[in-house]
Amino acid sequence: MELIKYKLFVFFVLCMIVVAEGALKEVKAQETSLFTQYHQNKYFYNPAYAGYHGYSVAHLVYRKQWSGLEGAPETMLFSFQTPFSKAMGAGMRIFRDNTGVVSRTGAQASYAYGVKFDEDNQLHFGLSLGTLVNSVRWELLSGSDLQDQALYRLNNSFVVDGAFGAYYNFKGLEVSFAFPQLFNRSLREENLNSTSPFRYINQSVAAVSYRVELPNSQLSITPMVLHRFGTFAIQKAGQFDVNVVIDWKETFWLSFLHRTDYGNAINAGLHLGQFSFGYAYEFANNKSLIGNVSNGSHEILVSYHFGRKKEKKKVEPEDKDIDNQIVVRKDSIDENKVTEVEKIDSSAVTQVDEPKTVIDSATIETSTPSEKQVFEKPEVGKKYVVSGLYFATGSAQIEKASFPALDNIVEFLRKNPNLRVEIGGHTDNVGNKASNQRLSENRAKAVVDYLKGIGIDASRITFKGYGDTQPIASNDDEKDGRELNRRIEMKIIE
Repeated sequence: MELIKYKLFVFFVLCMIVVAEGALKEVKAQETSLFTQYHQNKYFYNPAYAGYHGYSVAHLVYRKQWSGLEGAPETMLFSFQTPFSKAMGAGMRIFRDNTGVVSRTGAQASYAYGVKFDEDNQLHFGLSLGTLVNSVRWELLSGSDLQDQALYRLNNSFVVDGAFGAYYNFKGLEVSFAFPQLFNRSLREENLNSTSPFRYINQSVAAVSYRVELPNSQLSITPMVLHRFGTFAIQKAGQFDVNVVIDWKETFWLSFLHRTDYGNAINAGLHLGQFSFGYAYEFANNKSLIGNVSNGSHEILVSYHFGRKKEKKKVEPEDKDIDNQIVVRKDSIDENKVTEVEKIDSSAVTQVDEPKTVIDSATIETSTPSEKQVFEKPEVGKKYVVSGLYFATGSAQIEKASFPALDNIVEFLRKNPNLRVEIGGHTDNVGNKASNQRLSENRAKAVVDYLKGIGIDASRITFKGYGDTQPIASNDDEKDGRELNRRIEMKIIE
């Protein structure tokens, strides 16, 4: 297995060399669709990202390029992607692209497969296959143009097309490449013993990005460089996008982009629950011919993140010792991390649906959300899983149902004024590690912000995100596994 992983990595490096070599060649072809907000959905240009969110996502984008210029490009695209196992994902794209007198309508289905070398190194490959139909927009033509035989050969031409891509992720660093048009062939070869003057060739896209999480903050900054080569408007040097994306609280994003040989763009977006909305405005510089005749480019993005639905914690213990008020849940605890199961004082807690466990030499206590949680015998190193805390799916927004649990923490801290605690956020392993780490940290900070806002001294509380690195149950099952791993812990540190 290790040899296979090594060979795949070598293959990835060789493909990157091929992409780099292609950048030095002068080529001409019809362009693929151009977008500005691809940082929100990298599946736009690379099939390897199909399912990379860790849950199902639908995207709808509309782009009006060079508004005010007759016949300027106009693109509409719908995509859907979903994971269907830990290593595999699938996606589909339907688009319509109007460029001058030519209109393209296409659809592609994608398959992606990922190889996990370790917790920090992942390599993903993706392949797409689909069809493309070209048509002529006769309403834009007049006079002798209507007699052009090349346009008749082009009209209603049918092409089978595909794409291939890969990306490598190491912590916050991501390197990717893609061939968005695999097949080098003319649009129509059989008519009038002549080939069409329009051709699709093996274009290439390469990108490098690095996400920086600012410490003790809910702000992240991601610089990104993307290079396209193989489009008819771009010669040997290709075209570079230099992009900086600022993300705040997983709620709002702002990005600034410079596109060589063209101009600049600004993009802003907002996550509202499971919806995302984005708008980008791109303007050409004064040195560009387009800049003198157009009013800039506009792009609108609407996304729906299906994600995971919040579920109330339903506990069905397998073995319950009524006399001693002990519950043993062997199937829901990682046996490698459990070293002790203790009895709980029945005078303090009348019903317990989870055991105490010892993880990294610190005892963790849990209780059911249906009753007031009792934080017993506080001592340095002890951890409590806070029950009854709920967040909006995929965000750090605390839901109203969580207030009793938060107020219970406040009461505990006020009764023990000499204690200092750490609020720790944890997730399951669904999705990529960087997102899980960020989400766990944001949720822990949201709890701390609430406690400080209600009067707890800031010097007594700190927060930390652990992502999916400290599971207390198997991630192979939802009810008895991942649901338990998505949690907030309170640890006594002093």
